[in-house]
Amino acid sequence: MTIILGHHGLSPSQTYVKTSTPLNMDNRELGKSEPSPSFAVPHSSKGTLPSLSNVRFAAMGQLPLPPKDLSIVENHHGQQIADPYRPLENLDSPQTIKWWKAQNKRTKAFLAQAKAARQEAIHWNKAIRNYTREELTEEYGGNYFFSRQAGLDPQPIYYVRLGGKDAEPRVLIDPNTLSQDGTVALDTMDVSPNGKLVAYTVNEAGSDWQTMHFRDVETGKDVYESLNDLRFTEATWDVDGKGVLYAKPLSNDSQHFAVYHHTLGTDQSQDVEVYKRPDIENSFVSAFRIEEDDPFLFFSVYSGTNPENGIYCQKPGETKLTEILPPEVATLSPFYRSGNIIYATTDLDAPRHRIVAIDLTHPEPASWRTVVPESQNEAHKLQLANVADGKLIVKWSKGGADAMEVYTLDGQHEADVSIPLASTIDMGQVRPTDKEFEFFIGGYLSPRARYKYNVAQNKLTLVKKSAIARDLTDIAVVERLYATSKDGTKVPMWVIRPKNMPKDGSSATLLYGYGGFNVPLEPGYSLDMAHWVENGGVYVVANLRGGGEFGKTWYDNGRLSHKQNVFDDFAACAEELIKQGYTQPKRLAIEGGSNGGLLTAATSQQYPELFGAVISEVPVTDMLRFQTNNYGAAWMSDYGNPAIKADFETAIKYSPLHNVQPAQTIKYPPTLILTGDHDDRVAPWHAFKWAATRQAQGQLDNTYLRVEERAGHGAGKPTKKIIEESADIYAFLVKALGPLRTK
Repeated sequence: MTIILGHHGLSPSQTYVKTSTPLNMDNRELGKSEPSPSFAVPHSSKGTLPSLSNVRFAAMGQLPLPPKDLSIVENHHGQQIADPYRPLENLDSPQTIKWWKAQNKRTKAFLAQAKAARQEAIHWNKAIRNYTREELTEEYGGNYFFSRQAGLDPQPIYYVRLGGKDAEPRVLIDPNTLSQDGTVALDTMDVSPNGKLVAYTVNEAGSDWQTMHFRDVETGKDVYESLNDLRFTEATWDVDGKGVLYAKPLSNDSQHFAVYHHTLGTDQSQDVEVYKRPDIENSFVSAFRIEEDDPFLFFSVYSGTNPENGIYCQKPGETKLTEILPPEVATLSPFYRSGNIIYATTDLDAPRHRIVAIDLTHPEPASWRTVVPESQNEAHKLQLANVADGKLIVKWSKGGADAMEVYTLDGQHEADVSIPLASTIDMGQVRPTDKEFEFFIGGYLSPRARYKYNVAQNKLTLVKKSAIARDLTDIAVVERLYATSKDGTKVPMWVIRPKNMPKDGSSATLLYGYGGFNVPLEPGYSLDMAHWVENGGVYVVANLRGGGEFGKTWYDNGRLSHKQNVFDDFAACAEELIKQGYTQPKRLAIEGGSNGGLLTAATSQQYPELFGAVISEVPVTDMLRFQTNNYGAAWMSDYGNPAIKADFETAIKYSPLHNVQPAQTIKYPPTLILTGDHDDRVAPWHAFKWAATRQAQGQLDNTYLRVEERAGHGAGKPTKKIIEESADIYAFLVKALGPLRTK
């Protein structure tokens, strides 16, 4: 079992998607008849770029030109495509650093024009964030572990109650002592089965690279050695607590991972390679146990960000692996074992997922037994399941919000749990012997509250409300709205708006989306949303194709050759908001991060007339070279492989970098592009090259770049940086859209 402290998933944006996840609970939750403009490379056949006049640059205070190389012209399936700003990919070059620092200075000067709005946002955030939040407790070996973040501390502190849940908590790990600026953060913390040791990983400045340390719970001191050069990993303990399994990239090969075994007290160079799959493209492998003391060991195999995973089991005393499901066929997530029978959720032959029982003596899919079938309702998806007090506890997504039901182990429905409408459930530790357990329930109007559920009584009891001093229940309402996309698909949206808002098109509206990597956007309270709505704005979350809200078919229809559907869906949501009188184009902004940054970049360039402002955070913009950097090749599950002609022809039509139009042809809405100088998930040069190209094409006055120093893709960002970024985004939106409250 793992206490999830930070990102370790495979999505390019799982730390940036504004969902109601425990770690990010106080971060931002986060008519046109023609589709995209036809592909037009913004460079001439000789690889030259139109330049802005010296007068314009002088007017901007001698803004330095970005480094460029006009000789870089490559043949892509018969098309000659220039990449003059490739020198910006050299992130350590003095020219690159000088350029983006000047861009930062320019953006700061622009935001100063909305000084009052920015200061109000900072003041509001400091006041509202100054509360104590505590995560759910997990028990190992009679010791109880939890995290708590007080006031404006940069990072949460991790505590232990030794010997009992009522014992006085002691500080176990305080990340705030690991750096002066709060940019060293914990990623994961895995407790040994006996509760005496923890393996924890840390990252610096938001990097995906991790170092694993081991700490003695009793003394609170680090022991043994550290494990280095890790990425996207957590520790799976040996049952006896004498060693751990972990994943790391193969030497000199960041596209393939292997599982290694480390024996405590030995040097990392002696670690044994346990499992790898170099035959699988961009293979990521991991080891896990269904329960921390379960002698059955499982291995999961993914190809990049493709959610279809292979599952293999190693039984006690055996060295061979039993294949349960080969890779790249379907998803399979085991959650309970009784003897040789395991229970798992899967989308094999069930796009909206089902629960199956698998006999490990006959593990082939043809022998699987359906326990809880797939829902016949296309808006209902089975999300996950646990076993408690001898019952199946099943969490569903119904219409984009969470629901919980109780079944017998043979699949008979017994009860519905009274979960509030339009809510999200955040589960904690649930064990088969538990008669009751705790979890969080939250929604758009109310912060997450802690509840306890008694299985036998089917009784849900409020344990503790959030200490956040803001609740929108008295001032706002939530609505479910549907747009019709270009191909006729109905696309749902959550609309959070002030009560008694006139539908006269005057409201400043912020539309957020993601639409990729099977990631669902679920209802959840966020402080940025609360601030926006308190000030009179309308906040909208779109459930686009490519996301994980409604199952495999919904996901598949928003990726690869169907990726354009996502941009059309987003535009359709904007059109519907305008049609219904919520807003008008000059008062409508869009926001998204990572894959959502690609979303806002591509949609705003294809449908510029719909928007008054664009926020594109840590975006993917170069769809011909995303696979060349760090972990980018893993994203081919969603974006395809540009080396394949059909995939290239799809990507080149929407690639933001390759579809920038001259200002004389199209004037884009004001756009704020944000990235981090240490982002090794989506390299900052995606933002750099796109900003430079837009500015060179005459879009200087509506293109602003903000680079956060000592920050990455979003994980582990300290509170001070969160507040400053939030205030900058708010100031930009007020500057672009005008005051939120106009009446």
